[in-house]
Amino acid sequence: MARSVVTTPAYVQDVTIPDRYAAFWIPGPDDLDMDEGLRLGYRWLDAAQFPGRRVVVLHAKKMLNNRPALAEAGRYTVVTPRGRGIAFGEAGAVLAVWPTPDALELGQQLALDGALCVIPYRHDITWWIARTGAANLADPDAEPPQLPDLDPQVRTTLDSMLQFGGHNGFLGGGEKEDAVADLRELVRAGHRPAPEQIEAYARASGETDVDGARRLRGFYESILAGRGLRDYRGRPI
Repeated sequence: MARSVVTTPAYVQDVTIPDRYAAFWIPGPDDLDMDEGLRLGYRWLDAAQFPGRRVVVLHAKKMLNNRPALAEAGRYTVVTPRGRGIAFGEAGAVLAVWPTPDALELGQQLALDGALCVIPYRHDITWWIARTGAANLADPDAEPPQLPDLDPQVRTTLDSMLQFGGHNGFLGGGEKEDAVADLRELVRAGHRPAPEQIEAYARASGETDVDGARRLRGFYESILAGRGLRDYRGRPI
């Protein structure tokens, strides 16, 4: 199976994109029959030309009991964020089925130097598809979706705070304070993108993990709501 090319979209063109896997996706149950999507994913796993174990990532193993087509995943190595059960580097091809943000992050880690295919459901992965240029297995000629564009000043400010504190998930010294100050300045200047756009941009950047993106969104939502924020020592910011 051909390796997809990971490209850098314009809205994150100055940000590190560290993906090291071939990326694919299958439309979720809202756009494609649930069982058809699952079986397409299994066929992809069986055909993927990458050395290593064939892995299915689920939010929880009890999902295998939800429907017969999902139970078929039991013939592969099934892992979850809470009970990974496989060492990094052992997987060759990874299928993430209806992943939560934590499950998708695990899938990305396991797929390093291999391949990852994602079937989304309920949790939006537009940011991931746009970042990786993932190929649509149900419609190979389809163009990857793009995230809504952000004002250049918003992008510049987010890039700066992500490069400074994103790698620590905004938990390091001064990183929360810096992010809060920059977000407040954006709001004072009249920039009010939707909170989900802030989180999606952070996740698309490759500069932070799922928890860091959530924290950044939380800071922003608190600012929009006029709530006070404190640093990690409990002092007002």
